[in-house]
Amino acid sequence: KNKPNIIILGNSKKFIKIINSIYKKSYVKTYSWRSISNINFQEEKKLEKLRLILICGYDYSSQWYSFKRYYKLNVSMPLKFVEFYASNKTEILYIDTINKLAKNKLKKNKYTFSRYEFAKKELGFKLKRFNKIKILELPPIKNKKRILIHGGFITKLIFNLLNSLNLIRTIDEKNLKREMIFKIKS
Repeated sequence: KNKPNIIILGNSKKFIKIINSIYKKSYVKTYSWRSISNINFQEEKKLEKLRLILICGYDYSSQWYSFKRYYKLNVSMPLKFVEFYASNKTEILYIDTINKLAKNKLKKNKYTFSRYEFAKKELGFKLKRFNKIKILELPPIKNKKRILIHGGFITKLIFNLLNSLNLIRTIDEKNLKREMIFKIKS
């Protein structure tokens, strides 16, 4: 009854495992990214003593949606979800992709052809209105054998090839946990 509550928005097994190992005595409730558009916030009950909301998702099939639907599912609904659950005491940890949009500060036109990157950066920007927001920008995550990336065969092949040629930065699961703990406590 007196355990602090934690909500994870996203189904990433690696992040769920890490949160469960950090907060062993907490109640952890997970919501899939796609299910939040079906939540009736008038009937939904808030969790008491909500300590942390971890946001670690994206609707990967949304690349084929209209912009309006894509934006709603990847920016508007997650933001509404956080606004509903978070109190002024709730810490929010947002897992973002490494910053590519602002890599070259001298560039006047900052753009991307990636809907994924745009949605991640847009949601991160909108979440900054919360005073207890912490944004953790991460490169692709890898285990001993391969990069743990969501995508088709070709996407995974390209990322693993770039990794084997040391052309991209990565983070392993051990350091991922360390980075998450550091960001939460900072």
